[in-house]
Amino acid sequence: MEYTVEQRVFLVHTYWVTGSIVNTQLEFRRKFGVRKKPAKSTIQSLAQKLERTGTLLSERGKNRPEMPKEKIAIVGDRLLQSPKKSLRCLSQETGYSYSTCQWAAKKVNHHPSKITSVQELGDVDKDKRVWYCLWFQEFVHDKRRILDITWFSDEAWFHLSGYVWRAISGLRIIGSIFFNTIVDSTLYCRIFYNFMQQLDDVELTQGYFQQDSAMCHTSNMSMELI
Repeated sequence: MEYTVEQRVFLVHTYWVTGSIVNTQLEFRRKFGVRKKPAKSTIQSLAQKLERTGTLLSERGKNRPEMPKEKIAIVGDRLLQSPKKSLRCLSQETGYSYSTCQWAAKKVNHHPSKITSVQELGDVDKDKRVWYCLWFQEFVHDKRRILDITWFSDEAWFHLSGYVWRAISGLRIIGSIFFNTIVDSTLYCRIFYNFMQQLDDVELTQGYFQQDSAMCHTSNMSMELI
């Protein structure tokens, strides 16, 4: 059990005043309303620590070795590219432990996001979705080949394979394109150029291309090419 500073001070003070382990345990349980009594060895070690060092503060992390600058740079670069990336994803991508990523993020003054639910669907949203589905059915009915020349694209990260980009239409799939680094505008433009080389004339002149609003997708460099 990890004791607070207040609890440590109380244990040592009561032990020195009463000179009794049993009385110290009873007073501690009465004071803090807990059932489990502190161990005899804990009380004695806290008293000895105060006599030896003059403090009851925890020394955990005091002798932690300095983190290599390369790790800090890698974590900082990935957070710069994807500010909303969670520490868990960051740990999987870099191969570093969760605590290492957390420590490196603090070093670069970045606070990784926590997943929160911010888009709860209400009754109005449900009506809008139904309306969209009805409109889309009619739209596709009038343009039966529209999905054959509409490309939906995205990239994802897999623990075993690294990053993968793929585009899919109603007729075929282009990809997968594998890479081992974060997607920036330069890399995304190379991926998109590779994708365009595999399109036929109809897809190039009449087709549609879908992407999300990631920074590398909507940068000036990427939008000029698209």
